[in-house]
Amino acid sequence: MNNTFAFNRSRRDAWMLIALAANLAGCVIESEGTDETDDSTSTSGSASTNGTTSPNPSSTTSASTSSSTSSTSNPTTTNAETTTAEPEASSSSSGEADVSTSTGVASGSTSTGSTIETTGDCVVAPKASNPGVIELASAIDTGEIREFEITGSQANISFGDGTPGDADGLYAVDDPTMAFGSLDLFPNEADFVVGMLTYDRMLVCDTGVVTVAIEALDISELWAAGSATTDISDAALSLWFFEQVNDLQFGPLPKDATVTFTDGMLTSIDLALTVSFTTDVPTDDTDPVWSGSLSFAGDAFTLSIDDVATDINTGFFVVPESNLVMDISGTVDAVTP
Repeated sequence: MNNTFAFNRSRRDAWMLIALAANLAGCVIESEGTDETDDSTSTSGSASTNGTTSPNPSSTTSASTSSSTSSTSNPTTTNAETTTAEPEASSSSSGEADVSTSTGVASGSTSTGSTIETTGDCVVAPKASNPGVIELASAIDTGEIREFEITGSQANISFGDGTPGDADGLYAVDDPTMAFGSLDLFPNEADFVVGMLTYDRMLVCDTGVVTVAIEALDISELWAAGSATTDISDAALSLWFFEQVNDLQFGPLPKDATVTFTDGMLTSIDLALTVSFTTDVPTDDTDPVWSGSLSFAGDAFTLSIDDVATDINTGFFVVPESNLVMDISGTVDAVTP
């Protein structure tokens, strides 16, 4: 009897020491079957590695209220609510056409100074952050300049033979077979360079239709003061108008100037600028001004002036009215109709 009691006591003491060591080491040891382990050995209330807890009621005061325990015993825990909550719109990062996507490409959203309109599904593929550039090179169908009263002359792309330095002008305004001189008014013939425009490339969708604002416009290849190589030669214009200084001025870029893309392809350019042509008349207090417009509509490019300046004192005679016509039109190469 004494030996059995001593053996059982030694066995119990050994389990107590093992349990104590395990608790100190942060481990959990479960008792076997109907072992005689004293309740005092489980006062730590630690959760087991399989997510169960000690049956000791005192375990509720320990760190056993971990997420692994609560998730198995209560389906409405904080963790469960977080994973089942309705996703917020701002969490989208796929580039879908959502009003709060990080790309900003969505119906009704705006960029700085730009209004974006979209139809259909708008899916944005990764693109460079640099501004998009569209070359405005155009194939010219009609290219003519006429002034009726001061010079009585005209120039036309079709009058030359298409070779460098050909004679686009000058010819009598009422008789193109009568030449007044040989001037190459259109050095690039029917292949106008015009210039370029920029837009925010990150706002363009790869599917659907999107219209974005034009951010900048450069048409310095169309005309430049003193140039003999731009689409319209200022050097030739100066010789035409008695070797005086000329000026072809363009108005500011309008806020409603836009480009439209369909499935990522440029399908329309839409903008209109005011244009004025002025030539210096040293003998007159006021230089004559002829006004018109420069426009892009869809794939069409048009420079149009048909205006009358009045009371021009040339120093030799006074011209009551002078009608100037610039009729230049074509299609923009970069636009897909």
